[in-house]
Amino acid sequence: MRIVQIFEDASEFGDDIGSTCVCHRSEYLNLLTPTSSNIKQAIDAPRLHSQLLPEEVLAEQGFNQTILEELRKLGHNIQCGMYGGSIVQGIEWRKQENQLWACGDVRKNGAPSGI
Repeated sequence: MRIVQIFEDASEFGDDIGSTCVCHRSEYLNLLTPTSSNIKQAIDAPRLHSQLLPEEVLAEQGFNQTILEELRKLGHNIQCGMYGGSIVQGIEWRKQENQLWACGDVRKNGAPSGI
């Protein structure tokens, strides 16, 4: 388990994700901007995973094909399918709505619970 918190303009975001955390965290944090997404859209978006060994890039179904083609041109071995290797859970403070939004990863049929 690893945790990240982001504070910007009095808006907080936190997560708890698994062993492939670095690449998946960076992916959904890039998707999560005040103007483009909410936490659910960012966490549920198709993911990409690459590591040193084996020399392959794992892409979930629905991942951006333009990006995958560019990676192929650079010589990457792309494997597409139902990856789901990392589970992300998150909580986002939505300042404008004065609400906490929580999201459990659809890859695990997760759902937030608590107070």
